[in-house]
Amino acid sequence: MAHSHQGTTIQVSTDALTTKLQQASAYLELARYRQAVRLLSDLLQKEPLSLVDQLYVLAQRAMAHALWKKPEEAIEDASQILAAVKSDVNDLPYDMDWEYEKAQDIGHLRFLADVLQLRGALYRVCKEPRKAVEDLTLSAYMTHKDPDNLLNYLMRAGALIELGECLEKAQEDLSQVVTQDPTLFFAWFDLPQSAHICIEKEDKRLFFKTDDHRIALKPDKVKLKKNRIAAQWFRLSEQMLRA
Repeated sequence: MAHSHQGTTIQVSTDALTTKLQQASAYLELARYRQAVRLLSDLLQKEPLSLVDQLYVLAQRAMAHALWKKPEEAIEDASQILAAVKSDVNDLPYDMDWEYEKAQDIGHLRFLADVLQLRGALYRVCKEPRKAVEDLTLSAYMTHKDPDNLLNYLMRAGALIELGECLEKAQEDLSQVVTQDPTLFFAWFDLPQSAHICIEKEDKRLFFKTDDHRIALKPDKVKLKKNRIAAQWFRLSEQMLRA
């Protein structure tokens, strides 16, 4: 499920904090998630952090909780970030000019987009596909380059399939991934590779079709399982694992 993209560019403010975040990253690389969470929680409780630094530490802890297979705790960390800067789904004006906002961005908007993408993915793990669709859609609006949205499209399509709603949109999402990165598509859904594929909608179901296969993309086929959570699910991981 690997996917390359430009990482979040938000920066912390002090060398001392950078050193501790590098230690947390090292713990994550070694799958020592308990130690990472403890270190980051101590930073939040004991260090005088600026708002930007606090948000970054919360994001790193969200990653640690996610990789520790604790999605509820990771969702709470992500929600704290979004509430602190009033960038949650219900806080933003409907007439937001996203192209203008992205043109003015110095890294903060991309950071929030990646936080939303993480929370959206974990909402799916927690069987809340409607919330997942909201987060993944907002994350896509905030993201600078459409190729960086392929993970959003994969996970949003899965959530829509789980809901049994807006299957035309799910078909569009999956078709974009097939066109731009078919290898990612095959690996994500564990499907046989083929040079000639399409996503078709028949009645109330989507199908993966090739010259040799016709596979129904049922909710069980596309669901995200807690025991399979991996860093490659999250765009945020590129920054969190090399802080």
